[in-house]
Amino acid sequence: MKTIASHFKDAGLKASKLFKFYQLLDSKKGTNNNNPASDADEQKKHLIELENHLKNIYNEWDNICKSTDCGKIKCSQYLKYWLYGKIAEKKLNFFRIRELNEYLNKLMKEKSYIINEKDCTRNFIKCPPIEVLHNKKVLYDFLEYYISINDELSKIDENTKGKYCKYIIHIFELYHKLYEEDRQWGLLQRYENELKLFRDKFTNEKELSSLKSKCNIDNSLVESFKNVKTTDFLEGNYLRGRAISTRYDNRFTKIKSEYVRYLI
Repeated sequence: MKTIASHFKDAGLKASKLFKFYQLLDSKKGTNNNNPASDADEQKKHLIELENHLKNIYNEWDNICKSTDCGKIKCSQYLKYWLYGKIAEKKLNFFRIRELNEYLNKLMKEKSYIINEKDCTRNFIKCPPIEVLHNKKVLYDFLEYYISINDELSKIDENTKGKYCKYIIHIFELYHKLYEEDRQWGLLQRYENELKLFRDKFTNEKELSSLKSKCNIDNSLVESFKNVKTTDFLEGNYLRGRAISTRYDNRFTKIKSEYVRYLI
């Protein structure tokens, strides 16, 4: 599965902690000989491959995390979103995701400190559609790469800058779409953590001003972050949210086909 950094072929992004950590986890796939002999059930094959991959990661976890300067909490977060990406990449169905969740629970009993059990159970069962797990990873990865992306915008040529800006605009539109979806779902907020991280990042006026000066971003995408209060987001700015969400839905098929390679 391609990452943002691998697509843009940018040294700054590839130097990020997230990119290096994902690469490190990918390298633990190894070779396993207990896959089904028949390829008739691709879902089962993908499930077993991912279970074996996770087992290798768990067996080497202490060395994996110590080999980076991410810290234990960040290592666990990175593992979680890496796993979301793998589930989306393999297009595991609901039943295979449940099987994977059961397998991961067994691993967690051996090393409970590696990944938060509540996160695992809550998100796999509460958010089984792979599109949800994919969207959660897209938002999180963007926030982790953002420092490098923002820095690169001041250095790159206009053509490359345009690609970055289109990607950034896509993410802001995605944020508003997912926010509106969560509002409609009520208490079953599937993107709660990722949306909060996004708001925390962009309620900073300096960040917004810097971004607007580098990319031609529609005011409707950034106005909702200014002078925001928690209750404003809980109650929702319905007119703005619905307008942006509708516009995003209308454009999404075209945008996704053109830019999905940046996001997965």
